[in-house]
Amino acid sequence: MISRNIAAAVLSFSLCAVMPASMAYAQAPLVTEEGTDYGDIAPLVQVDLDPDVALRAVDVYLTLRDTIGTDQLEALSEQSSDESLTTLVPEMKGILEKYGFADEDAWLEVLQSVILAYEALQDDSLEQAKQSLAEIQADTSMSPEQKGRAEAMLRSMIPSDTNMEVIRKMMRDPTVSAKLAQVLEEM
Repeated sequence: MISRNIAAAVLSFSLCAVMPASMAYAQAPLVTEEGTDYGDIAPLVQVDLDPDVALRAVDVYLTLRDTIGTDQLEALSEQSSDESLTTLVPEMKGILEKYGFADEDAWLEVLQSVILAYEALQDDSLEQAKQSLAEIQADTSMSPEQKGRAEAMLRSMIPSDTNMEVIRKMMRDPTVSAKLAQVLEEM
């Protein structure tokens, strides 16, 4: 199960912190020269998207927002708790079931995959990730362990060509494109 803090990170514009709680990293932190500590952040989990599951993940977010309101959603994202969203938001389990998700982990992994692919198509985040990856690979000051963790994190932020093609096709539908843009704007 994804912890409450991680679910809050998704809802509070902190995509890079989203991960299944079951994924663990080594104890030693990785601190880059910019001060980013990757030691407690596992690589992102992406799933293979199809248009149906991607749209359902977006609809869960929009339904959740509409059900509890933007202010409550923001308040949840600011809370520091290990409780799941299904515990904190009684309606969440029903929303997930309505859209065919077994649990919030499955939903968040799909939503994360949608966001990464959409952002890669909208801006230069894909090129930035590839550039950062090349810089880390060339960095001689990092230990092999640090390089390995940093490379894994950066590689996990690069969406598959298949996922980008699914989102590209979805963006051709004006209604779906507006939903995608709305979720990304709010996150």
